[in-house]
Amino acid sequence: MEKKKHLIFDFDETIATLKIDWSDWHPKMAQIFKKFDKTYIYNKKNVNWLTCVIFTKKYGKRIRDEIVTFHNQYEKEKLKGYVVNNKLVDYIKKNTYQKNYLITNNTRHTILPILEEIGIKNRFGKIVTLDDLLYCKPHPEGILKIIDKNIPLSDYAVIGDSKNDESVAKSVGVDFIKIVFKP
Repeated sequence: MEKKKHLIFDFDETIATLKIDWSDWHPKMAQIFKKFDKTYIYNKKNVNWLTCVIFTKKYGKRIRDEIVTFHNQYEKEKLKGYVVNNKLVDYIKKNTYQKNYLITNNTRHTILPILEEIGIKNRFGKIVTLDDLLYCKPHPEGILKIIDKNIPLSDYAVIGDSKNDESVAKSVGVDFIKIVFKP
């Protein structure tokens, strides 16, 4: 990470891990998909962020708005706290020579208070959340809102924990650094 000038961080399970019971997220998301496509058959493996991208491409802003509304409410109701990745947060606080950005499929109302509380909100030049996007990660829309066309892609790295983070980095030709943080 030290060699990069621009770091694009994921939030959940990278900077902090949200204490949320996600156990009923899949079937509830499937209900949204079924509402738009009566032929959709629920299978836990086919309910993920890539499916959200596919459905948004097919059904547009209407389904995207339902997904964001659902996710806002879900996080609001289910969030029971969080565990900070202190090592990474200390790195973000101390390294003032790098520019930091954040891209997350979490909602703004969930992450901004946490970033403020742990003292790093002002360390991000741009914060892109689910609320800001038509297409969530792994679609490249969010990372393209961050990347400056006048800065070489080799100066950037995406720091995250998931295949979605890796996919979004690869989709625009940016290096990926995997963080494993399981409190």
